[in-house]
Amino acid sequence: MAVLRGTFLILLQAILLPGTFVVTDTGTYPPESGVFGLLLTLYSISAFVSVYCRWQMVSNHSMGSRTIPHLNNCGLLLGSLAALGTLLVACFQETSQITLHLIGAFLAFILVCGYMWLHAGLTHSVATLPGHSRWLGHLRLGLAAAATVSVVGYDMHVVSAAFEWALAGLVSIYFLTFCLEFRHINVGMPVVTAVPAAKERN
Repeated sequence: MAVLRGTFLILLQAILLPGTFVVTDTGTYPPESGVFGLLLTLYSISAFVSVYCRWQMVSNHSMGSRTIPHLNNCGLLLGSLAALGTLLVACFQETSQITLHLIGAFLAFILVCGYMWLHAGLTHSVATLPGHSRWLGHLRLGLAAAATVSVVGYDMHVVSAAFEWALAGLVSIYFLTFCLEFRHINVGMPVVTAVPAAKERN
């Protein structure tokens, strides 16, 4: 709730005082840049874990379909690249490494919209998922549409700050919608086993 309230206040300030800052400007200079980078790094890791869990969940419930596994694999690629883009934005501030920062922003903002549309469609296609409901699919479609509008609005500098924050908030809400389905799965720790070394030949 605090995140939503903070996002709302930042959006309000960006609308009332255009040109004051954008999301990435918030974390451009120390000490904020360290906190911003840390939080974005944690966000990108949690986004990747969500993308992977969603991929695995859809994979387990799409047996017998030819197109759903391919779309699901595309979603894994889009979501993973979007998480990588967020990590690039976190690690390379726009004042020091503008090229890498912009590549990361492209991956994070553009590809995540593709991921959102793809999985909104998959929500309607894979009705056998535990926790599935029609309204969830409609909500994801609405969030994907709003996120796409936010990306289009990104070109207008005056409104870009508001749209950049709106997009970040919408993507976060979108990933939170997976919680309804994720509560029906168990995720265990990966098992690491040692392989005995091959006997040395004399």
